Amino acid sequence: MKILRIIIALSFLFLVIFFVRKIFDDFYPVDHSLVESMIEEKRIDDANRYLDSKIEKYSDDGLLYYERAKVFVLKKDYNKALSDLDRSISLGFPLVSSYNLKAVIYGNMGDYKKQMELAQKAIENDPTDWEGYLIRARAYFYMNDYKKSLKDYDTAYRIENDDDILLEKADVLLKDDNPDKAIELLLSLNRKYPQNPSVMYKLFIAYKLKGYYNNALYLISELYNIKKDLFYLREKIKLLYEMGDYYYSASESYKLLTSTSSQENDYYLHSILMYKNLKFDEASKYLDILEKKYPENKKKYFELKKKILIQKRMG
Repeated sequence: MKILRIIIALSFLFLVIFFVRKIFDDFYPVDHSLVESMIEEKRIDDANRYLDSKIEKYSDDGLLYYERAKVFVLKKDYNKALSDLDRSISLGFPLVSSYNLKAVIYGNMGDYKKQMELAQKAIENDPTDWEGYLIRARAYFYMNDYKKSLKDYDTAYRIENDDDILLEKADVLLKDDNPDKAIELLLSLNRKYPQNPSVMYKLFIAYKLKGYYNNALYLISELYNIKKDLFYLREKIKLLYEMGDYYYSASESYKLLTSTSSQENDYYLHSILMYKNLKFDEASKYLDILEKKYPENKKKYFELKKKILIQKRMG
């Protein structure tokens, strides 16, 4: 009897679950938050299968096509993504987001004129759409129309008030040969976000362009101390080389050679620095290491090797 009661209870529970799910599906046929979470978690195939099944049932839901387009973008299947976005646009929802995503796709494909035109359509449908202005600003940037790009960055920032927009704007100011304004902008961001690597690196570039080498050296040194990333150490060595400080740059470049992530160019630059510091035996030693490690590039080092031999013979 006890077993029978358990079976009846489980059967009843199953029926309740079945009817609850049926009612839920009738009112909420598509779980869009589930799709978003799958996309965020990069469960691309799961999201694709789920959306395919829902589109079969609800072919007039524009949001489904838009979401599947996002999945196709992650797969870099741009043609399918564009096809789905055409469908969501024809259904009228989500119109602005669909135009923006189409614009991003064309930007990824290198068609910046098309990117600009589609972002323009998004803006025409919603003049408060900050993403449309941001996407169009990027298109103008790649089309080398820096004045229009800056104007759109300013509009996007006025609407959204997101400092990441200002960080992008700094790139345009630098390209537009306006390092003073870029430095002013980046200094304000640096005060607001101290030790932010993106802000510090862009400010380093701006200082270099302006010729403020000591400021640039301070920043890149700080960046390397904070992040311990060899990229920043290489940038520091290049700057020291440009400044003509071969002794300091050589001592810094030696750190690269003792790293497990040393590269061919690290050895080559260190050889050059040894040559510049008149340490010809050391320069030869590192060139020999290079030839053993990268024999296919022997010709690349020939000129430097010849210069070293000449200097050695001269005494």
